[in-house]
Amino acid sequence: MLFHCLRQAGWDPAQCRLVPIPGATVNRLFRVHRRGGDGVLRLHGQVSNFSVSRPQEARAWRAAAGIERAPALIHWAPNHRFCLSAYAKAAPSMIQTEPLVALLVDLHRLPVKLPEIRPEERIERYLAGRQPRELRLFLPLIPVWSLALQRSALPHSFCHHDLHRGNLRQSESGHLVALDFEYAGLGHPLIDLVGAGHCVPDSDVLWRGYLDRRGVRADDRERQAWRAAHGLSAMMTLAWLVRIHAGELPDSPERLAPCWRPWWSWAMGVLRDLA
Repeated sequence: MLFHCLRQAGWDPAQCRLVPIPGATVNRLFRVHRRGGDGVLRLHGQVSNFSVSRPQEARAWRAAAGIERAPALIHWAPNHRFCLSAYAKAAPSMIQTEPLVALLVDLHRLPVKLPEIRPEERIERYLAGRQPRELRLFLPLIPVWSLALQRSALPHSFCHHDLHRGNLRQSESGHLVALDFEYAGLGHPLIDLVGAGHCVPDSDVLWRGYLDRRGVRADDRERQAWRAAHGLSAMMTLAWLVRIHAGELPDSPERLAPCWRPWWSWAMGVLRDLA
């Protein structure tokens, strides 16, 4: 199967060595060592009801690669079952704010038309009518936060919607690039900033730097929108955990798989701060 994929992509399997890349939750990843430049073979898992289609993801990825903000796509299978991209090394352990701001601004300016991703609708779909006890206090705040977010002077734009450290890499030229556009769509830029804020020492510095690059003043309206983006992002995270945890929100991160524990702790901390 793996060698068949490489042949379809025009790479000779005899000249390649494949090494599994751990950590992916939906897709299977392999680093392809090859003279002349390594690649990443990604075997696509089943698309969830909450992500864009594979053709839409390919369009978003190619657009980002076209401005050197994603690894080059070497091959995308016509049946959408796998893709082969250029390899990009891991981002630095300490990501600097300015390069991350530059990545966000470039991505948000991409002229790619995709379906809109609305946080309140995503939360509702994740919960599917369930109202876990731990979230009942915050459910009435969702429309309040949504309104505050819409009052931001930042326009809706193309957004990645899954910008965390695992989806950030560094190109050969040294600038940041993004991976995995499965959740890309039209959205509010501040939602991306909340996710990216986990990668820098001070997310408020990231926020101010981004507003400055976009020519928006960091006034009280924008601060309220920034807080609202945190609330909505935290609720999306916890609603997702409800969905994957048999319809209940665990009362302790220890009841979750290790990869989800930091997200539970972060989201619960955000809600406590906003209460």
